[in-house]
Amino acid sequence: MTRSATHRAAILLALAFTLLVGFGTSLVGPIADGFHEGEILANRLYFQTPAPLPVMIHGMMDVIPATLGSAMFGEACTAVGARTINALSGTLALLFLFVALFRLGSGKPWFLPALVLAMALLFLANRHAFMQQGAPAVRELFLNACAALLALAAGKAPRRHDLLLGCAAFIAGATLFWAYNRGVAALALVGTYALFVAVTERSARALFVAGVTGAVGLAINLAWSPALFRAHLASMAYWQEHQSIWHLSTRELLPWTTAIACAGLLLGAGLIALWRGRSGGRPGALVAACAVAGSLVLASSLNRLDMIHAWMIVPYALLAGFGLLALADQGGARQAPAPATFSPELMLAAAGLIVAAQLWTARHAIADNAAAMIGGLPTDRHLADPAYVRVADRLRASGTRCTLAFDNQSIVNHLSAIPPCSAFLVPIYAQGAGERRMLADLQGARPDMIVLRSGSVYFRLDDRPQPERTPLLARWLAASYVPVAEIDGFVLARRRPSAP
Repeated sequence: MTRSATHRAAILLALAFTLLVGFGTSLVGPIADGFHEGEILANRLYFQTPAPLPVMIHGMMDVIPATLGSAMFGEACTAVGARTINALSGTLALLFLFVALFRLGSGKPWFLPALVLAMALLFLANRHAFMQQGAPAVRELFLNACAALLALAAGKAPRRHDLLLGCAAFIAGATLFWAYNRGVAALALVGTYALFVAVTERSARALFVAGVTGAVGLAINLAWSPALFRAHLASMAYWQEHQSIWHLSTRELLPWTTAIACAGLLLGAGLIALWRGRSGGRPGALVAACAVAGSLVLASSLNRLDMIHAWMIVPYALLAGFGLLALADQGGARQAPAPATFSPELMLAAAGLIVAAQLWTARHAIADNAAAMIGGLPTDRHLADPAYVRVADRLRASGTRCTLAFDNQSIVNHLSAIPPCSAFLVPIYAQGAGERRMLADLQGARPDMIVLRSGSVYFRLDDRPQPERTPLLARWLAASYVPVAEIDGFVLARRRPSAP
């Protein structure tokens, strides 16, 4: 095969793989996880009521997909709409990752074997992905867009370089609050790149361009809603202070092996970029930037290191690895192109097998999605576990203006269209001063009916019952509410007439 034919085939295989990963999960599957799907669907209720601005969980990725989804498919089909937006976002995030990888390696003798390895790792990373948990997924959308723009910028003439750098910095600033930890990583990615370029080229031009355009992006956030801007900053500070809410110690070998391997690659990439210094040029700056951003993703993943979170580090280790290989090739390190170590046809065949494996893995989800699009979309009530629907109906019949899901399954807020009573969506997020704030919110709102407990694993997440996590709140609820009904394991409680 000619080099151009090989390049086109690689692009087509990467594109097919991207589409199969992005839309390889069911958009019309049952709503059986009232905690995670509640995060995706119920947060938008804060912006439809006079309730105080919430303590956001991840950022606007908790609100915008469901809001857009309901606008596209109707309120009754919000779940399908939100899943579709999340799938599209994950597809774009993976596409941006491949853009960066192709820009770093295309045409190099090592590229096809590295691409096959990358596709194999991404296949493994997304085999058990669900909702917002792919690698990459919706939270990486804008971080990966910035990485792609910087990879494109690295080989351009000064004017085009500055344009692409400015676009990356603007996106990083404007989307800081899309997903909090990824927003910080995006700013670090662009800032590190601009700093390295400024040092290696002995010019502050890159720092000026990135600083100005990034500041414009942040200013748009501030101008859009100063109150929401402050709420986002407060949410970020809260999660930084209370990371222990999600801490999970694990002794499983595979997550730690993955994390350690990625950490070693990121550390090595950063050290090599520093060692190369000026001779590394823009490729060295990109390697350093990917190492810093990847390290931030790694740090946030270590707090809850299971395989889902361990796989989230892999895309940035891939970026750093491809950058290192590109760094070794630049600057005339090789006077003549080295022969390909592996047959291009063999590598393309291996990539084709990975695409076929992804198609086989996604075949049922794709068939279900296609059937639903042709035959009519299921409503949220149809998709939800019947127990959720019955609980939501009972809450709605009670006439309560707001409610509390003390078992942390806020899907009942969504299905009943009854907002939370507190700035915290569910009590598992309330710790320290947050618990006292949630208690004050509930004492002021005085909901008529709440979900007091259930048999769900989310009532005792990580083997810690919710009353143990929030003892002040549990004691107040015990004094203020009396159980009145049990529906499929959900205990509903009504406010005592003499409650304080």
